[in-house]
Amino acid sequence: PEKAGKRKKKRANKPDGSIARGPDGRKVRAVQPILHGVELPTGTDPESRRQRCLLRNRITAQASRDRKRMAIQEARKARDEREVEIEALRRTLRDENERLRSLESMIDLVRQSMTQEQFARVTGMSTANGMAKAIASSSAEAGPGAPKETPS
Repeated sequence: PEKAGKRKKKRANKPDGSIARGPDGRKVRAVQPILHGVELPTGTDPESRRQRCLLRNRITAQASRDRKRMAIQEARKARDEREVEIEALRRTLRDENERLRSLESMIDLVRQSMTQEQFARVTGMSTANGMAKAIASSSAEAGPGAPKETPS
């Protein structure tokens, strides 16, 4: 009885159903004459089998090296794309920090031109620290996807 989930191996049978045998009477596997476009020796003698094995190993080793080379190229390409993205994010961060410093200097100018009472009434806060807290809380409330306002 055959176990569930297991398949029988396919054998190199002749078209009439008998098993293929070599000149010495041993069972032989069907030989694939071409591997990756390279013609392999098809003889059943030991030297042909050895040559076929050597060629098969060389061909599969080269295919493995080619796959590895392609994987490395893809990894380098992905790394380069990430580096470009990181640099763009750094530029954005630098620009936003510059914008923040500019806004802070504008607030300082406004605060200097007003009395503390006027500044508190207009802005709703009494100090520059209060302004920094207000900026932080308003950006947190707006969320990361909120549209950014540009100074006018």
